[in-house]
Amino acid sequence: MIPLAGHTPGLCGVAIRKEAGWILYGSDAVPFDMRVDDVPDRISKRLIGPHVPRIRVFMKAHPEVRVVGAHMNLAFYEKT
Repeated sequence: MIPLAGHTPGLCGVAIRKEAGWILYGSDAVPFDMRVDDVPDRISKRLIGPHVPRIRVFMKAHPEVRVVGAHMNLAFYEKT
């Protein structure tokens, strides 16, 4: 469990170790799959706050971690 900023106090993400790296489920702190969605920061900030640029910096620095969001179904992630 990883504390994250989001809609409510106490929001957490979940890090899952896989054979080929990690999956970080960002819960409501990451409401879309940032790996495939090219949403401008000005729109993202309205949705989830000012930490979106930091998440993107983290993703570039840690390519072994796949960051996934809250509001997509499993079939979407299996296709990406």
